[in-house]
Amino acid sequence: MQKIINKDNLVYNVNCLKSFLPKHTLLCAVVKSNAYGHGIHEIVPTLNNCVDYFAVNNNCEALAVRKLTNLPIMTLGKLEEKNLQEAILADIEFAISSVEDLKMLENYCNNKTINIHLSINSGMNRLGIKNKNELKLIIEKIKKIPQIQITGVYSHIGDAHNFTRTYNQYKKFLEMSSTLPASTIRHLANTETALIHAPLCMDMVRIGIGLYGYGLPQLKPVMQITSNITAIQEVKKGEYIGYGSKHRASKDCIIATIDIGYADGLPRAWSQNGYTLLHNKKCPIIANICMNMTIVDVSNIKCQIGDKITILGTTGNQKISAAQIAKACKTIPYEILTNFSAPL
Repeated sequence: MQKIINKDNLVYNVNCLKSFLPKHTLLCAVVKSNAYGHGIHEIVPTLNNCVDYFAVNNNCEALAVRKLTNLPIMTLGKLEEKNLQEAILADIEFAISSVEDLKMLENYCNNKTINIHLSINSGMNRLGIKNKNELKLIIEKIKKIPQIQITGVYSHIGDAHNFTRTYNQYKKFLEMSSTLPASTIRHLANTETALIHAPLCMDMVRIGIGLYGYGLPQLKPVMQITSNITAIQEVKKGEYIGYGSKHRASKDCIIATIDIGYADGLPRAWSQNGYTLLHNKKCPIIANICMNMTIVDVSNIKCQIGDKITILGTTGNQKISAAQIAKACKTIPYEILTNFSAPL
């Protein structure tokens, strides 16, 4: 399996997304989960001169991204002690959602200034400070810890297409953050929210899936996955192919085995409806996708061992997108993309 990152498409997507944002709005590139599976070592340096902030999930990710950029980096996940001291020394900014989080930070301060973003639970009910009393207690605690400074306050929209729910969240966020100084960076919108609800862009937006080519028709996918043919053979009518006796040849055919499977990120649920691209033609996936191999029908395509097959991406006038695979597998493009991730 080979992963190809189109950096030109990445820059194009950033510029396209910026055209929808108010001029004063900062752009925070969300590169958690190894840049949605694309790889931080290619994504972060490419974005370094295009964005204002980076966001990750945890301290480990933040430290990996810090090696690639001097821009501000914030964590979005629950504060954890693992690598916290190193992250503080690396000037990472932390999401804070409880008094307990502050106590943890205070234990590691050592007279080092720490910038934080207060996480508000405006209605998604995942993480965050849920009411004004909690927020008041946290702010009072912060006032007693001079090393800790409030840089930002944020929340997350649960369903941008539900206008009533979205604007209820927006209203609660405004109410909760009203006591904070005007200089505090307020950020609420992700890709979907920013594109649908301009007023919710505020001081900064956190753009994730849009960077990688999904969320608007004019965006260009950044990731391409290819594989190679490792074996070709003839199969007679009536012979079984693959695990579980699920597929039996209805006629004589020629099949090719390629070196990718569900352990490499190709969803097993793509087995029955899926296809690949070979020499600008569709090759149906037959039988169940295996752990490290997949079998395709190449009966009508002249090919040989070693030929490249496109799993995700564009070849000629044909394409396979993460959205297509996700729809067939009853999931979302985020899951398809992150499945192709490699360890940091």
